[in-house]
Amino acid sequence: MTQLIHIADIENWIGHEFVSDWVVVDQPLINDFARVTDDHAWVHVDIPRATALRGGTIAHGLLILTLFPGLMGSLYEIVGTAHGLN
Repeated sequence: MTQLIHIADIENWIGHEFVSDWVVVDQPLINDFARVTDDHAWVHVDIPRATALRGGTIAHGLLILTLFPGLMGSLYEIVGTAHGLN
């Protein structure tokens, strides 16, 4: 459920913990992200090599960061502003 937070009360939310639903970061998502960003480093997309050397592939750090706006939007909405940008 999205929490509505009025901009005038935003300081009262400092330190508040928000917990989102789980997001599945699977190999198809990692592969799609590699295509979009042209980052095809073996550790992300070469399953046999990454498995042999690291136990499996590793998601791009930037992929994880790009999930945050969607997660934040599902947790809270800032109201009382004309518009917002991230």
